[in-house]
Amino acid sequence: DLRIGNSDSFTGTGLASAPVLKRSLKHQDLLLTANFPRFSRHPNKKIYRGLPMPHFSHSISLGRQVLSVLSCTISITLACVLIPAAASAQTQLLWGDLHLHTNLSTDSYATQNKGVGPNDAYRFAKGIPIYHPNLDTKVQIDRPLDFLAITDHAINLGIDVMSLNAHPLLQATERGRALIAATQGDAQQWPGFMRYRAPDGDRAALMEEVFSPEMRAAGWRMQVDAATSHYEPGKFTTFYAWEWTALIPSNNGIRNLHRNVISNAGSAEEATQFVPFSNADSLDPEDLFAFLRSTSDRTGTDFVAIPHNSNI
Repeated sequence: DLRIGNSDSFTGTGLASAPVLKRSLKHQDLLLTANFPRFSRHPNKKIYRGLPMPHFSHSISLGRQVLSVLSCTISITLACVLIPAAASAQTQLLWGDLHLHTNLSTDSYATQNKGVGPNDAYRFAKGIPIYHPNLDTKVQIDRPLDFLAITDHAINLGIDVMSLNAHPLLQATERGRALIAATQGDAQQWPGFMRYRAPDGDRAALMEEVFSPEMRAAGWRMQVDAATSHYEPGKFTTFYAWEWTALIPSNNGIRNLHRNVISNAGSAEEATQFVPFSNADSLDPEDLFAFLRSTSDRTGTDFVAIPHNSNI
């Protein structure tokens, strides 16, 4: 993850040396340099990417198979990568977003996003007008993005959409059928799974059925299929990604240890060799890192985990 200079802190092939300059910042900052050979889906190009975002920013360099990430809590951040003069003519600046949620996240219904799913999110990013249900009008981005990573929460990924659509895996269990019945097939009146209470009050038993390995794979498959279908080589890049969200109780309230996990999986077949690690698996970031390392060893997929809320 984000422990500078520790070769055990990044999954895959470990840290690689690269000439990187970290600018002085007044707020929290972080620089990660790592070997990430298959992150780019444009193997014949040297690609340098950056994006401005509210509250935090990332600038990513993929040239020479080196990834550099700078993350901070201010809205405008500079990451300076020292690029040899001979290579500079081959660089290309691209813009995108590495943190976006859709209605596959369980908190989407709590925030009244009941209709914008991954496909609409990708269309919007590519400059295609989409319907905004809360505004009751079509909206369009001013400038289409070059890449997008949809990082929906791993916990109960897609459960609301699957419940409303009476997914066969839910129909196969008693608590799943009760959940389907509770939605009444009406997204507008459904308050969302986060607010749902099982009829018998047994939340643990409910989670065992609705967050089974099969359900997790089905939710992830929806995410993977959308990313695969919207990938346009050389024009628009999608990433197989998710958010690990740990909410840690403390004396000062809930502490958020969120990580956006971006993979360099190059196909749906590769991406479905694993399912996202969630806070149901562990609230300890070290366990997330261990999962990423073991998954990388098993599948050959590399990952980068970017914190977006460190409570500093």
